[in-house]
Amino acid sequence: MEAEINEPLRRWLTPYGVSFRNAGDLAWNRRPRSWDGAVGVYGIKPYAIMHSGFREVLFLDADNGVFRDPTFLFEAAEYRLIRAIFWPDPATHAGRLGGRELRRDFGLDEGTSRELESGQILIDKLECWRALALTLHLNEHGDYYYPLLSGDKETFRLAFDVLRQPYLLVPRDPDAVEYPRHNPRRAGSRAPLVTLVHSLLAGFAPIVPSLGGTKMENGRHC
Repeated sequence: MEAEINEPLRRWLTPYGVSFRNAGDLAWNRRPRSWDGAVGVYGIKPYAIMHSGFREVLFLDADNGVFRDPTFLFEAAEYRLIRAIFWPDPATHAGRLGGRELRRDFGLDEGTSRELESGQILIDKLECWRALALTLHLNEHGDYYYPLLSGDKETFRLAFDVLRQPYLLVPRDPDAVEYPRHNPRRAGSRAPLVTLVHSLLAGFAPIVPSLGGTKMENGRHC
């Protein structure tokens, strides 16, 4: 996106093998509004995954962090079998906004009450390319879909279900992590600053050492 990357940052990251893609001219520059009227460029998520130089991608939102090295996920038996893993979002809105009706329009059942969190995704692009392409299409038309799906997150589920692409939804909700009530450094304290950047980062904790307890339902894991 325009103005996101400056030359000092580019010089700093390039030695680590980081490459950059400019998605600034694409459809989400219209900045479609989500269910609560907030604007965003959520469509860049499937775009970033599809344009990554890697076949297998662990996508994390910028405000997500991890408690331990997550690379073990690529060797998890569930991922080796299914090739797409999503984590649940405890905040559910799409069902109340028109998501169920939208799913029926696509010939699907209403789905479950558990919704996907699009900030944490583990996926094999080659195995899921068609579903990713449909997800990108839905996000390119976010002006229509976002008010029904609470932004971008359920566009992944809709696309995967329409194409009958198997995926696993981690069965346990993330543990709650509260934000600090105040910043001790701003308060003049010398206490170390602890930053909990996103409550959903705890979604990784329940899957150590196994993702187990899943079941297949209607061609997808739930």
